[in-house]
Amino acid sequence: MGNDFGYVLRYLTPENPWFSNNGQALFAGLFQLFLNLFAITFLKLKKENPKLYWSHQFFVITSTILIISSFFLPFSFNVIFLSLNPLLFIFLIFFAGVYRTKMGYRPARYFVAAFAFSLLGGMILILVVAGVLPSTMIFRKALLIGHGIDLILLPMGLADRFNLMQERAFELEEKTKRLHENYSRNLEKRVAEKTLELEVEKMSIEQMMDHTYEQKKSRDQLLGNLDQGYLTFNKEGVIHEGATKITQDLLETNLFESELREIKIWDILFNNAEEKTNFKSWIKNVWEGRLAFKDLKSIAPKFFKGLKGRFIEIDFRPIYREDESNKIDKVIMIASDNTEKKRLRD
Repeated sequence: MGNDFGYVLRYLTPENPWFSNNGQALFAGLFQLFLNLFAITFLKLKKENPKLYWSHQFFVITSTILIISSFFLPFSFNVIFLSLNPLLFIFLIFFAGVYRTKMGYRPARYFVAAFAFSLLGGMILILVVAGVLPSTMIFRKALLIGHGIDLILLPMGLADRFNLMQERAFELEEKTKRLHENYSRNLEKRVAEKTLELEVEKMSIEQMMDHTYEQKKSRDQLLGNLDQGYLTFNKEGVIHEGATKITQDLLETNLFESELREIKIWDILFNNAEEKTNFKSWIKNVWEGRLAFKDLKSIAPKFFKGLKGRFIEIDFRPIYREDESNKIDKVIMIASDNTEKKRLRD
């Protein structure tokens, strides 16, 4: 705070001794609290690294305690508290930024760079106060210069984070499109083969010829109305970004910014509390990996009951980690509108 806090005391609160002492603890606690919260959000620690997330949450609590203690405890205690607390978490924040950078999270590079400039400015200011460096204007303002560079780098990091979200959504949409095309081609082939088998069993050659036109018409109508939606979700049940419009139509919901809003798959599929609990248990078993996915798939829900009276079948496919073929990374849910197919069968 230095000279800037001195100006505040001189011109704004000249007759307020509490503000000149514990006021420093109050603002130090607020700064430390919001710095930890910003690091958690910017680096997406809750989703990507729960251990680092809870480590930062610990210092969120200690910073909150510092804010509260500034109103009740003596300044002799608070000044030690406000000095030791950042010394403990400052390296944790820097480590989290470096870790996320090595994990390939592109915006973390801006975070690390911004934080490094702040640390460098603080170190220069400490060396000036200690008499190691000359007390020039640039050195005295090193901390402010570091913060100024922060204000340039952090918005660039936020912009890069938004760009990264758009790129991943586009990649997922392209991947989903390819899956849809492949699945549709295979399904059409299977439907055609099954139709032919049933006709051979039930009809004579003459009957089959008589009904060829009508059967082809019914099949084309069925395939023409077979629209499918795709989405993926993680072990917490959070639906990933990139769900297509047809998916939202079939599930009768809005999945925009599903990750940011932390929309859970069981809240979309079920209204009944018991069904939600059962599906959560199913998801837990899937990620534990004690049973093969093909065995768990048999007890997975098969239908989505919406409000539009449509017959929506749902299916689940695993996506395994690239480095561990037996570890599931996420699960694909495929939604198919088979209302017309059911009507034809009935």
